[in-house]
Amino acid sequence: MIDYASEEEPVPDEKIEITDCVHIGYTAGTTGRPKGVVTSHYARTVPFAIKNFQYAVDEMTRWLLPGPMYHEKPLANVLQVVFARATLIAMKRFAPEDLLKIIDKEKMTHAFMVPAMFDAILALPDDVKNKYDVSSMRKLVSAAAPLLTQTKAKVLDFFKNAGLHEFYGSTELALCTDLRPEDQTRKVRCAGLPSPGIEVKILDEEGNEVPRGEIGILYARNASQFDGYYKNPEATKEVMTDDGFNTSEDIARMDEEGYIYIVDRKKDMILRGGENIYSAEVEEVLKGHPKLSDIAVIGVPDERLGEAVTAVVVVKEGEKVTEGEIIEWCKGKMSRKKVPASIDFVPQLPRSPAGKVLKRLIREPYWKDQERKI
Repeated sequence: MIDYASEEEPVPDEKIEITDCVHIGYTAGTTGRPKGVVTSHYARTVPFAIKNFQYAVDEMTRWLLPGPMYHEKPLANVLQVVFARATLIAMKRFAPEDLLKIIDKEKMTHAFMVPAMFDAILALPDDVKNKYDVSSMRKLVSAAAPLLTQTKAKVLDFFKNAGLHEFYGSTELALCTDLRPEDQTRKVRCAGLPSPGIEVKILDEEGNEVPRGEIGILYARNASQFDGYYKNPEATKEVMTDDGFNTSEDIARMDEEGYIYIVDRKKDMILRGGENIYSAEVEEVLKGHPKLSDIAVIGVPDERLGEAVTAVVVVKEGEKVTEGEIIEWCKGKMSRKKVPASIDFVPQLPRSPAGKVLKRLIREPYWKDQERKI
């Protein structure tokens, strides 16, 4: 280690406790104003051994980091790799072909990417993708948003030697569940099993556990979770139970084998005529449309139903498609109540630096003159 201390700036004589705050990260702001998430030394360091076991990280690992280190997961990857005394290569900025070049040249073995990055790689022309040898890859980790079923199939086909892990977590919860490689095709649209040391339960609005298979709000408790929101005890109390479980207010269910399925964000759920429409289910279907490259489904004001289903879409470059064609394409692929009542076309969707679609920004123009806000 290099000693940066000097007589002018000596090392502070301060005792550090394992429960002291080491990091204040900020939430992505997908549903509201970002909040500071206070994390202790203990919570930051405990998960490394678990993560390295899950992802088979050791001294021979060569981890490629295409994401920004101000985001929670890439930062954790850096510390995780240091913990294992492995090798890490960080990209200055993500570019899909540059990533493939690095994998080929440096014989990388592991990488964490958000779904938008996988989409960008898969969108490269076949002659470009096939120029590079990616056979050294052993583990791929995806998070921040659901990896849609057909995208997942293409990822597994392209990175043939790599096992895919898809995990669910948040800045508050850290890594919560993990869908392992052996479950990727067996458990469709699944977030996986609780990671080692994680307790998960699904509660109804009254705080009671729901039976297996029924939908409720996911709560979790683990050693790596946050201590609270910075200078915001009211917000902390809203998401934390008296016995230490906390929630990101995601709607979920647990199957008979204990696997977790994230149905939707609570704030993304559409209430149409008294029925719950889960936007993620509609997006999953629309992602299969051959002429669309990006989709966000939201609820918009409707005098009769309360909310109507609207799809905000980006058309692939060089393609043309009408609203009526998309709506007609949806019929028969989902129940009638879920078929979008309208389609709005945009050049791109607003995203956070972590690649998450910012639905609150998409919703704002539709709800700005309404008494009720979503």
